[in-house]
This record gives sequence, structure tokens and C-alpha cells, in this order.
Amino acid sequence: LLFESREQLVARFPAVAEYLDAVRDIEGLVVAPLRVAGEVVGAVAFAHARRRTVDGLAIAELEAVARLVADALERVRLVDALRRELG
Repeated sequence: LLFESREQLVARFPAVAEYLDAVRDIEGLVVAPLRVAGEVVGAVAFAHARRRTVDGLAIAELEAVARLVADALERVRLVDALRRELG
């Protein structure tokens, strides 16, 4: 999800308006899902304090970060499962 302005974000998610008013320094937001085996297990978000256009390179970088984070979360989950199994 890409919101280049506060107005775009609030139009899609009106419930965040009160939070944004309290924070005041968030102008836009970029969010990418964390996927493991095709299932969304979370999200990573980057907020920016000034209005700007997010280009394809920035989106590709965010998607790469999201893949790395999702992979790390899956490895942690697998280690936890193994520890529980071994007692």
C-alpha cells in the first residue's frame, strides 16, 4: 500500500486520522505485507514526514526488506517449533 499524503491515508483508513493528528509528523506511509508460504503474517511500514512521490525503486527496496523480514520471522518460528518439539 502506498499513501503519498496524509489525505490519501485518511481517505482509505479514516480511523487513523486521530492518531495522525497526535503524531503530526507523518505525512505519508508505505506498507508492504510480510508473506510466508503465500500467507500474510504481518506488515512492515515506513512513514515519511514530508510529502513526496515514492518511485518504483523505493517500492522495490521496501518489498525486498519485507521479504527479508518475513524470511527471518519464519526462521524464528521454525526454531521455536523445533525447541518445543525437543522439549
